[in-house]
Amino acid sequence: MKKLFSTIISMFLYISVALADDRLALAFNILTDDDSKKNSIIDPKAQKKIKFKLFSTQNETIYMNGNEIVVIDDRFEFDIEGLEGKQEIKFTNNLNEETTFTYYIADENGMVKDYTIENEQAYIKTVDDVKILYTEKDADKIEIVTDLIDNMPDKTKSNLEEITLLPTEHKSGAAGITSYDKISLYNISDYTNKQIKNIVSHEIAHTWSYDLMKQKELDYFYTDFNKAAKEDGNYVTKYSKTSASEDFAESVSFYLTDNKNFEKKHPARAEYIEGLLK
Repeated sequence: MKKLFSTIISMFLYISVALADDRLALAFNILTDDDSKKNSIIDPKAQKKIKFKLFSTQNETIYMNGNEIVVIDDRFEFDIEGLEGKQEIKFTNNLNEETTFTYYIADENGMVKDYTIENEQAYIKTVDDVKILYTEKDADKIEIVTDLIDNMPDKTKSNLEEITLLPTEHKSGAAGITSYDKISLYNISDYTNKQIKNIVSHEIAHTWSYDLMKQKELDYFYTDFNKAAKEDGNYVTKYSKTSASEDFAESVSFYLTDNKNFEKKHPARAEYIEGLLK
């Protein structure tokens, strides 16, 4: 706790100094725009430029890799054509400040040079603006994942940004873990194609639930969904008994992958999900 408190105080003092002369330090003033996250992996087939923006227009000259940048409406770009592997974009200004953004750019085959997943060479494929990172171990299963995403209703993947297929087992034994808009899948090649579809759609349902809560179409207690589940009077799977959030994710998963059977066995849930998709 003392260490955390000390860190917070240090950050506050640093920011206070940065703002003392009514200007932001360079490291705070340059932000990434759109999908160009700092320290990001880029698929050049889906993204041709890295976009940046200034938090505040200030009386300073900014250089990008030694060249003065041209800023239009507080925004500027970096063309990645012909670049591969690790790329460091260094920003400096006339006040001797500097900050660096690191990117990993894939080649035409999707291989991301200089970047690994659990010490294995990483690859990237993009479908519907969703980045999918994987290794050779799971290369044969990528099409199952991309086809699933490609054919899902847009709303269900509205909050999905990235899926990483790790060639290792999670310490809990979980097949998938969701963190807001990102999904990690573990040893996915060990499952059947049908199981993979269920696992992936289940985790995507979790990302969707966060967006629904943000839009206030779903509350944190899943109140309206629970009413539908109670009306059905059953569970979708044994795992759906765990919690309302898991019941929701399982329901969406089977609604998407086995619709006819799901509607027959769980009509109230199916109607509820259909309402969310309208």
